[in-house]
Amino acid sequence: MNTEERVACPFCKELILPDAIKCKECGSTLSKRGPAGQFSVGAFSWVRNQPNRKILGVAACIAYNLRVSATVVRLVFVLLTFVSFLGLILYLALAAVLPADPGTRSLFETAVDAIGAAFDSFHRRNVPVVTAAGTTMSGSESTNAPPPAAQLPPLTPPLPPEPTLPNS
Repeated sequence: MNTEERVACPFCKELILPDAIKCKECGSTLSKRGPAGQFSVGAFSWVRNQPNRKILGVAACIAYNLRVSATVVRLVFVLLTFVSFLGLILYLALAAVLPADPGTRSLFETAVDAIGAAFDSFHRRNVPVVTAAGTTMSGSESTNAPPPAAQLPPLTPPLPPEPTLPNS
């Protein structure tokens, strides 16, 4: 085959076969060719579930969206880890922030929701509730629903009446 029958990889720009599914140079997975004969690399997809993921998919996600080789991104993470341990910290932070699949919540969002739900449950359990009859009971004795606004105690004590001036 001569070079006229080859096209450039959209990631590493090496010449590859037009019908290639994966680049033999950079290992990037290629999607089908568009109507103009060029490879279509698709829209940005900041999710960890990429075709060439190895561990958690962070490097593959970054490589796909920056249009570079995943091997280069992995090497940058390894170098940062050996130099300042920043590579591992950054990799784990991105693994927590990036969702695994499109339409799903990330590990960070799930953890924040769980902490918020636990806080709300604890807060409702320990807030005194004044019933319509005027009795006070703890939140654990009442239902889990928050009390109506009419039953909440006032946030500030009532103000004393203003003094009146004698008429002269």
